[in-house]
Amino acid sequence: MDNQIPVYLFTGFLEGGKTKFIQETLEDRRFNRGEPTLLLVCEEGVEEYEPEAFSGHRVTLQTVENESDLDPETLTRWLAKAEAERVKTLYRTAYRAEGVYECAPIAGAEECLRALKAAGAHIAVATSKPIRFAREILQRFGFDGYFDAVCGAESDAHSGKAEIVRRAMQELGADPAQSLMVGDRKYDVLGARACGIPCIVLDSGFAEPGEYEEAGAAAVFADYPSMQAYLLA
Repeated sequence: MDNQIPVYLFTGFLEGGKTKFIQETLEDRRFNRGEPTLLLVCEEGVEEYEPEAFSGHRVTLQTVENESDLDPETLTRWLAKAEAERVKTLYRTAYRAEGVYECAPIAGAEECLRALKAAGAHIAVATSKPIRFAREILQRFGFDGYFDAVCGAESDAHSGKAEIVRRAMQELGADPAQSLMVGDRKYDVLGARACGIPCIVLDSGFAEPGEYEEAGAAAVFADYPSMQAYLLA
């Protein structure tokens, strides 16, 4: 092909969040205005894409089974088939041992958990990250003792947010009428709603403007102290 085509390569996001990051990027009209795009997926992850939500609906997904398929002839054929003007390539890699620890608790998080436990709350983790990494992170920072249950992605087939939230509620024996989800993205709000419970969010700074409100968050907080006051009121 004579014309140049931009290539975007995604390789190493903490918490296995590459799929979600690319999904949100391709939903964003500021980045994806409908240009024909070829998305090469080189390894399956714990989440699945939702192509129907992509902006412009002109994204073609192509799974790469073998590294040998990434040759000029095959790529040219895939590009022609997708009529692609750009390529997004996802190399999914497992956590390296040190990668699990490249994060830190948000200020006020432990104080909030300590106060909730002192008030008699039953608390569970419901995360879309692989369960083994969720447990390692909690243990690393000494947070595991605050949670009565830790639920995460057990496999590709069991990684949906609503399913994980539902599992956490079952492990807690929680009554939906007495339950509340705390999240930081719209996926948390939507997953909680599918389980019949409200969700409040701590603004992590990664959400799009209006994302929380559009998803139906019950309340939005800028920091842990303000959220703690709300929870214990």
